[in-house]
Amino acid sequence: MFTASALKAAEAEFHRLVPAPLFLQDTDLEKAGVLSAGGLDLLAARDLLLAPGTGREAKDAVWRAVIARARWSGEWMVGAMGLAMPALSAAVRRCARGLSAEQAAEVESEVAAGFIAAVREINTGYASLSRAGFFRGSEPTLRCPMTPIPAGRSRPRTRPVGPGRSRRATCGG
Repeated sequence: MFTASALKAAEAEFHRLVPAPLFLQDTDLEKAGVLSAGGLDLLAARDLLLAPGTGREAKDAVWRAVIARARWSGEWMVGAMGLAMPALSAAVRRCARGLSAEQAAEVESEVAAGFIAAVREINTGYASLSRAGFFRGSEPTLRCPMTPIPAGRSRPRTRPVGPGRSRRATCGG
């Protein structure tokens, strides 16, 4: 029996829900100076978040509006995952390098679960919410316990993660 991976299923559902009912109103974005001429669907919001010229205030306004809704609605949680999909997919690619398909699917499920938990718990009052790193998955996921340790190395290399770079993530490569 075929089952879609956690992130592929979320991405498919995201595209099913966009543009309606997942739509940001002008009132969600006006404080950040984002002029959207009647609102912004979440595909356009994802493009805005990924655009190099988008300011921190605009990104934070989008995330605050989406997180507030995602805490009360499953559809908006899918929308939040869709917005974060580029970062979530990158985290899975980094952590699943060298793993079997079954192990990679487990990493993907843990990244999805970590993101959902982070959306429910993050303090949306952060001055720079878009840089808080909440969309990178949970700390246990980023440790990637299944990552094989290359021969000749006593422990996997680590790289800094998070806003203060205080935690270290083991991602095998």
